[in-house]
Amino acid sequence: MKILFSTGSISHLPLEEVFELVRDAGFDGCDLVMGREFNDPGYRDRTLECRRILPVPSVHAPYAHVAALGNDVQAVRRSVELAKDLGSQVVTFHPPSWSTRQIGFFRWFRSVRDFQRDMDCGTVALALENMPALRPVVPAYVLADYRKLIKFGLARNLYFTYDITHLGSCKQDIIQALF
Repeated sequence: MKILFSTGSISHLPLEEVFELVRDAGFDGCDLVMGREFNDPGYRDRTLECRRILPVPSVHAPYAHVAALGNDVQAVRRSVELAKDLGSQVVTFHPPSWSTRQIGFFRWFRSVRDFQRDMDCGTVALALENMPALRPVVPAYVLADYRKLIKFGLARNLYFTYDITHLGSCKQDIIQALF
């Protein structure tokens, strides 16, 4: 087992400093959260350089629009490309969101039959992350029901990232949510 630290937790600090702090704290590597910093043309190269400080076994595709990465589909594809360059094993992404009106992303998402093949993942596992399962009239995310999320992913060759923080923030039992 490896213990990773999400760079999203302290993204207000310079990336190199984040990697050094995480290394000094004894973590095995970083989960690189791709954010608006990637609008800076040199940021990708800085990210690649940070591998010298600590490995990056996991990449988290942007969960907000990053202009330099293109639309939502292009951002997932570019996340996979970066993961390959970093030697990462997994890329995590969120399902489409109704609250941010990701209609084009939703159409693409529903049309894909084999995510690993269509996104040219190679040795990188593309993983769908569970989102907070609030019970409003219209859920914020597609596949807010975990049983539907798992069924969808299994049918379309997706792996899963099980984020228990999303459950805890909604006061849900992390075991009960799966049944």
